[in-house]
Amino acid sequence: MQHYISNHFLRHFVKLTRQNNLDPVELLKAVGLSKKVVTQEYSVLPLRQFVTLLTHTRNQPRGKSIALLLAQQQDISVFGPLIPKLEDCHNIQALLDVLQTYVQSVIPGLSISQQQHLDNFMVSFSHDDPNIMHNSAFCEYAVSFAFHLLQQIIEMPLSIRSIFFPTAEPSPSFIKHYQGLFHCSIAFNQTQLALCFHPDILSLKVNNIAQPLKTKISQQAPQNQHIGTKIEELISMGLASGNVSIDVIGHSLGLHPRKLQRLLAKERLSYSQILDNVRQQHAWQYITHTQFDMSSIAYMLGYKNLATFSRECKKWFGGSPSQLRKMTDQ
Repeated sequence: MQHYISNHFLRHFVKLTRQNNLDPVELLKAVGLSKKVVTQEYSVLPLRQFVTLLTHTRNQPRGKSIALLLAQQQDISVFGPLIPKLEDCHNIQALLDVLQTYVQSVIPGLSISQQQHLDNFMVSFSHDDPNIMHNSAFCEYAVSFAFHLLQQIIEMPLSIRSIFFPTAEPSPSFIKHYQGLFHCSIAFNQTQLALCFHPDILSLKVNNIAQPLKTKISQQAPQNQHIGTKIEELISMGLASGNVSIDVIGHSLGLHPRKLQRLLAKERLSYSQILDNVRQQHAWQYITHTQFDMSSIAYMLGYKNLATFSRECKKWFGGSPSQLRKMTDQ
């Protein structure tokens, strides 16, 4: 099955490549991607093509660190819709359980498992596409993504004992770079991709897990006249998980729903209007740019059944989802 991810994951690609004297447009073109993938507000791209781009960039003399750095730049607001669930987490174990569930909607096909032994606790990653799972650039991205987002959320020093890579051992310069980032031993040619911790981490009490996330989102939130854009981003991240009610989004922004409604009213906007617009944009992308079946698309847009999704499509586009796909395939 072909997996797709949001272009949100390439948000800092242009900046990072240019900082390393690389031409982002040429890198995109080399793997068959248009410049639009980094300029459009929202689009999707095949996960394999995303991985191919990471690999191609990594192979450039000045690009070996891009995958790691891109993952570090991933915005913490990706977890914004989970704030209500994170507030119920009082230790690392509960936090990992929530993230374990959510990561599959962030990076489709990716799974996280936890293994506890007498003197070791392991968080391992797998993907249902073995070619992706054994790709060095993807493994670098996945580990860096997990480590740095965890570090931001728990707001305390996170000590890793070791990292296991299923890929072949890279050059000494790569290994040195890994150790400089993660400050732990690195093993290659392993059976899985995994982060290893001391088991005491699971019982570590964590207060206000959601507060750093709220603070970060509030700091990043634009002025009131642009609040609609921030709402659109949070809705986009929460659609598949169903966390898109005005209460949840308002909570994520640190605003009471009534205050959020008042701010939107000043801009002659409504929450239901924004939600409808975001769903319409996502529907167009999924129907015309992916091969997901219609039931899957309905689920990813937060609809409980295909019939409701079909009615909305007729309202938006004048035809059913299947009719729209046939028209765009011609």
